[in-house]
Amino acid sequence: MGVTNLLTSNRTRAWLYGTLVLVFLRALPNLRYIIGRDQATYCVIGQGLLHGQLLYRDLWDNKPPGIFYIYSVIVKIFGPVMWSVGAVDILWLLVFSCCLFYFSRRYLGNPGAALAVIFYVCRHCRQGYIHAVQPEAFLMLLVFAAWFLLQGTVHLPPIGAQTDSSIVAALRPVERVKVSELRVARHFAVGLLLGAAFWLKYNAVAFFPVVALLPFLD
Repeated sequence: MGVTNLLTSNRTRAWLYGTLVLVFLRALPNLRYIIGRDQATYCVIGQGLLHGQLLYRDLWDNKPPGIFYIYSVIVKIFGPVMWSVGAVDILWLLVFSCCLFYFSRRYLGNPGAALAVIFYVCRHCRQGYIHAVQPEAFLMLLVFAAWFLLQGTVHLPPIGAQTDSSIVAALRPVERVKVSELRVARHFAVGLLLGAAFWLKYNAVAFFPVVALLPFLD
């Protein structure tokens, strides 16, 4: 059984790495992106935040504050260069592709997950610079992170169920307390992630029922 799991894991990694190579090659031309009006606004506000200006007093836009602080980090790292948007878009696509691959693999298998990733990346790149590094990009990473955290929730059998070892039975209440604490911590982290997503764009609230219910629909 262990050998089978190892082979499956190796195949999964091979599919993922091969897919990421294709994603990188497809997204590489994004370095030529110009800065769109949205990204230019985010960069200007991010640069103002670095210079001590206050959001919604000295700097104004109708979006929540999260995206502006992300762009302040981008401007701090890359400086006032136009290709920073394309570079961050490529990095984001690689991370998002990993999330989408593992999410899709659960339902479609490795080949289907790879096709889903390639289809999305081609569609994203065809949409051009205007859709690069928008709030929705980071929002979806947070939603995926919340979903993956919920998938890691552990359930133990109820107290009183028969076991093969009296020692395990004696330790079970302690284990159940630890698992309960871990579950609470996971759910708290999920709430923080969804709250951060809401700070990126208000429509993130639409993902709350999906993240809350999807793990239990299986």
